[in-house]
Amino acid sequence: MYPSLPMGSEDYYFFVTPGNTEFINKGIAAVNGKKVGVNKDSIQEQYYLEWAEKNGVEAELIELTVPENESFAMLQKGELDTYISIDGYGNPETAVPFYKLGSSDYYFAVSNQRPDVFEELENALNRINNENRYFNQQLYEKYMSSTGANLLLSPTEKDWLASHGAIKVGYVDNYLPFCDRDGISNDLNGALRDFLDYASSVIQNAELKYDPIPFDTLQEALDTQKR
Repeated sequence: MYPSLPMGSEDYYFFVTPGNTEFINKGIAAVNGKKVGVNKDSIQEQYYLEWAEKNGVEAELIELTVPENESFAMLQKGELDTYISIDGYGNPETAVPFYKLGSSDYYFAVSNQRPDVFEELENALNRINNENRYFNQQLYEKYMSSTGANLLLSPTEKDWLASHGAIKVGYVDNYLPFCDRDGISNDLNGALRDFLDYASSVIQNAELKYDPIPFDTLQEALDTQKR
């Protein structure tokens, strides 16, 4: 028996070697004519076949039956151009995801002979979901996710960033706990500051700089944006 709520969700990505700008710049068009590795008879292979047909992609599909680390080694050696796997199996130093193929939920399973356990599990999952709707996502990011698909900037994006300079971010003053301007230093405070501090270093091949600008009202900020 399976409960009504999943225990989590796993994401499937196309992985490439770091610095592979062709895939990062062209996106799914770069898959055409390439060697695509995927575990034979896996759900990832099923997703890929449906995706390739839908998007008109023609590539050489290589069905693998070796352990995951050997598949990633083939990617490193150039025997594969891209490899489809679960996000948690990637390593930012050797393989990075560039495109999300799909995802699926996974569940606890309980024997039909234990309806008592099933009822307790059902109640527990519902209680967890009511108290923290992001619980599954937090567990995934802590224990399974190795990297995200948007942690690298393309050369075009890096050029734009270099010519643009600091990214101006407007915020409403005196709006704690979200954002506020310090009365002495004029620095940004609140949750927005924590987010910008995190966002400035999350990209692996670039450092983002932000210029927070306070406004007295939301309408004032929106009017400035239109200019």
